[in-house]
Amino acid sequence: MNLRVRCFILIGLLATVLLLGGSDDSHKNALTTQQKIQLLLEAQDAYDQGIKQRRDTDAADRQFRISAERFNQLIDVGLNNGMIHYNLANAYLQLGDLGLAIYHYRLAELYFPGNSRLQRNLAYARSLRQDHFSTSSNQALTQTILAWHYRIPFLKRAYIFLCVYLLFWVLLVLYRVRRSILKRNLIIACGVLALLVGLSLSWNILFPPPIEGVLLDDQMTVRKGGGEGFAPQFEQPLHEGVEFFVLEEHSQWLRIALPNEQTGWIPARSVVLLH
Repeated sequence: MNLRVRCFILIGLLATVLLLGGSDDSHKNALTTQQKIQLLLEAQDAYDQGIKQRRDTDAADRQFRISAERFNQLIDVGLNNGMIHYNLANAYLQLGDLGLAIYHYRLAELYFPGNSRLQRNLAYARSLRQDHFSTSSNQALTQTILAWHYRIPFLKRAYIFLCVYLLFWVLLVLYRVRRSILKRNLIIACGVLALLVGLSLSWNILFPPPIEGVLLDDQMTVRKGGGEGFAPQFEQPLHEGVEFFVLEEHSQWLRIALPNEQTGWIPARSVVLLH
C-alpha cells in the first residue's frame, strides 16, 4: 500500500472518528474522541511498522496483532464502519488468519459494495483457502443476471428506489405541463428502474436471504446431524475461511450449505456470522 493510499485511508478514518465520536450512547462514549483518535493512530502505525518489518516475521506479527487489537477496540466502542473493518481485515490477512480476514472484508463490503481494492484483497484472501468449491450452475447464472440485487445492500436499494420513484413523478408532472420525447423516455426509464428495484426489495422482504457465515477452525469435521455423535458428512474436513449459508440452528449446531449446495452440520462456536 503506497503512502498516498495510506494517507487517504487515515484521513477517512479520522473523519469517521470525529463524526461518530460525539454520540450520546453511553457504551460508545466509554472512550473520549481523543482516545479513539489515539487508538486509530496506534492501529495504523502498528500496521505500517509491521509492513516495514516483514523480514522479521515475529516482529511483524507482533505489530499486526497490536494493529488488530486496536481496530477491535474501536469496533467495541461503536466505530463499526467499512473502513475500520477493511483495515482490520488487512491486519488479519497479514497474520494469516484467513477466516477473520474474509469475515471483516465481507463486513466492509456491506459499506463499500463493488470497491475494486476491497474486491482484490477479498479475492486474494479467498485464493489462500485450502478448500475451493465451484458454485452450482443455477446459482452462478442467477448471481450473474442479478448481480446488482446481491451486491447492493438492502438500505441502498431502498434509497435508490425512493429517489427514482420521486423523480418519476416529478418528470410525469413536468411532462403533462410540456411534453417532449426526452421527458417521455426518462419517465419510462425511471418507471422501469423503480419497478425492478421495487421487486428486488419485495423479494428480500418476502423471502429474506439466509444468514451467511465464515468458518474459523482449520480442521472442522462436518457431520450428518447436530452433535458430535453423528458420522462425518464428508471424507475430508473443512478448513479455515470457508464461506457458507445457514439453513437452520439447533442446540448450538448449525446446518450449513456450501457454495456447491452440499449440506451438513457444524458447531456454532467455530464460526462467525454475517448478520
